Amino acid sequence: MVEIRDAATIMLVRDHPTLEVFMMRRTSQAVFTPGAYVFPGGAVDIDDVDVPVVGRHSAHADLLMAREGGLRWWAAAVRETFEESGLLLVDHPEPEPILAQREQVNSGQISFREVLGNAGASVATAGVRLFSHWLTPAGAPRRYDTWFFVAEAPHGQIGTHDNAETVASEWVTPTEMLQRWRDDQVELIFPTMRSLRALELFCSTDALLSVLHAGESEAIGAGRAPLVVRESGGERIALNEDERAGNRRGWSELDSHWHGDDVERADYQRRSEGAA
Repeated sequence: MVEIRDAATIMLVRDHPTLEVFMMRRTSQAVFTPGAYVFPGGAVDIDDVDVPVVGRHSAHADLLMAREGGLRWWAAAVRETFEESGLLLVDHPEPEPILAQREQVNSGQISFREVLGNAGASVATAGVRLFSHWLTPAGAPRRYDTWFFVAEAPHGQIGTHDNAETVASEWVTPTEMLQRWRDDQVELIFPTMRSLRALELFCSTDALLSVLHAGESEAIGAGRAPLVVRESGGERIALNEDERAGNRRGWSELDSHWHGDDVERADYQRRSEGAA
């Protein structure tokens, strides 16, 4: 049986002039999703619980995720994003010395927690919004219980792939990436494709983050988890009144089965098998 690992990823967005998202192509040598375009992220480490975090109350994080220790997913998402993309979400006015130690962190010479501690910096979570929750289907060589977040890209930082796990990177509109996927020019795994379709609904970063902020605030005020929309193998925060009116509150227990539209599912499986 394949162990299910906790993981986190961030969809970093910017306006240029319309909404773009940062994406990277995984190396073809990767065990999991080789060659696919993904958002920066990865597994939650045991040390992530000790990474300094500001901007979000731990009880609120637990409430939104309907589990204890929620802040470590925020910490892991920011750490993995820094390691893979060189984009850093911290509360420090001069992040350059931290950014300069990316290679040392990736090689294991120093931990992300130590780098932040030495700089007197903390992971900035106030603007990192919860977006969705996915479980890798059974049968995959690796399985992840992954939480997706959205955040505005840090100003003045461009980002680049690490030339190890990822071999290419770019800022791209959701519509363009989806069209390239339909034209069989790129490979997208199902959660990435569905996330891009949701991002495609928004023309600006502010519009997207405002909706997610409102959903979080409503949930925290009511003392419950956010309203969600069931996806195939996951759940996404409800993004408009129609979605919110038709879905129950809180996260449901995830499983490994497909629940989406049969045509879309068959199309995705066809592309996956063709890329194997």
